Amino acid sequence: MDAIRLRELVLANLDELGLGKALWLGERLLFRDRYYVGTCFDFEGVSAIWLSDAAEVRFVDERGALLKAVPVAGYQATARIAA
Repeated sequence: MDAIRLRELVLANLDELGLGKALWLGERLLFRDRYYVGTCFDFEGVSAIWLSDAAEVRFVDERGALLKAVPVAGYQATARIAA
């Protein structure tokens, strides 16, 4: 699965959660100790978080409560140091 399909998976699951019309706020790359570790897709009221060492995307509300976890097969990024 590539980055475009990962985004499509996020959007499809937002629809299933009844949040398909949530306002898109942006996409953030996540780093730990200067290494890329994942991506956070932010929408009004909900975020979808994918971490490179996890095989799922987690959907959380604005308080951080887990709404849904979706398995992601075949998508693993290599940890890269940030410039």
